[in-house]
Amino acid sequence: MSFWASPITVGTVGFLVLILALVVAAWTPMRRHFLTVLIAVNLAMLFSWLRWIDAACLLLFLVPPFLMARHHWGSGKPAPTRAVLGTVLLQIALFLVLRRYPGFDVSGLLGHPVAVIGVSYIMFRQIHLIVDAPYSTEPFSLARYFAYTTAVWSLLAGPIQRYPDFVAGLGKIGRPGEDALLASAHRITTGILKAFVLAPMLLETSKLGSAAGGEFNTFAWLATFYSYFIFLYLDFSGYTDIVIGCAGLCGFSTLPENFNRPYLSRNVQEFWARWHISLGTWFRDYVFTPLFRLLGDWSGWRSLFLTNIAALAVTFLLVGAWHGPGLNFVAFGITQAAGVVAAVSARALRERFLTPETQARVESNPILIGLSWLLCFHFICASFLLLENSPGDVARFLGAMLAHLAT
Repeated sequence: MSFWASPITVGTVGFLVLILALVVAAWTPMRRHFLTVLIAVNLAMLFSWLRWIDAACLLLFLVPPFLMARHHWGSGKPAPTRAVLGTVLLQIALFLVLRRYPGFDVSGLLGHPVAVIGVSYIMFRQIHLIVDAPYSTEPFSLARYFAYTTAVWSLLAGPIQRYPDFVAGLGKIGRPGEDALLASAHRITTGILKAFVLAPMLLETSKLGSAAGGEFNTFAWLATFYSYFIFLYLDFSGYTDIVIGCAGLCGFSTLPENFNRPYLSRNVQEFWARWHISLGTWFRDYVFTPLFRLLGDWSGWRSLFLTNIAALAVTFLLVGAWHGPGLNFVAFGITQAAGVVAAVSARALRERFLTPETQARVESNPILIGLSWLLCFHFICASFLLLENSPGDVARFLGAMLAHLAT
């Protein structure tokens, strides 16, 4: 049983109370102690989810990265590779244990499962601190570390903020101007409309079972096919709108944007530059870039294209595996890797065989733009079904749908 009667999530009265406490602190002379209030609010949020054993595991998860970052903070010279790699691998191992990935599930030894809310987003921030600590100049302390890694407005589902932006946001705490205040209120209202009004309308139709049974109904099957991605976008982007707006009410205006009209993407690579942006940029900086350099050095940079393709494929396989321990998430990573590799390969072929002028005409052709958008949107709708369903169920659903539509 958790410390509180029920978990606090966005949309609950408890969350409203916590945000109001932060707003009061930001708008009054208490702003001098805003960091203390933020820590108290973070603890209240965490304790609403955690039992004593969960809290103990969270403490264990928080300590090593702080010690590592504190030791090398602002040194100006690289931390020992073994120390950095060892701490990162320790955090990843603890993450796999806490998320109960196959081969890492120790709940039987503990007598019951352990659940630490927001552990994956905490880990992203920790790895950022471990890697960047030697070159960081911002003030760093245990209080700031805890406030940053467990911030109430980004604990549950991001966005993934970098520490310098967090410190910059703390420096802006206060009552926002009228325009910023209205913008934050509008952002919150938009988020509530998307996450709690529109998204629930699509929840039932987004389930594959809603199209099963009885005679084939074209509308029902197409509604199921399109609903899940649209539901996920409305729910996730709505949540992001709410937390960015809530932070904005406190004058904290440095939370990163997470969505940039992803439904307009013309290929999968562009999609991941518009969807869950803070996740994509984190994987780019801390997985793809070092892996690209490692593979390039290992291969002697014989083929820049193949090195890029290999690094992209591994990165998106890890993106899929990060979503969860099931085979469906591995399949999701494979489909996204295939989509991104296809986009990069197509661009490489255009650059090799077409003149710059012809490329410009091709990329600005409205018919080709429409077709590429159509193909990308349907690929995303189909592949995102894997986030909630097994690969076999998705394959059977898509096969049956295409078979019936073809007749």
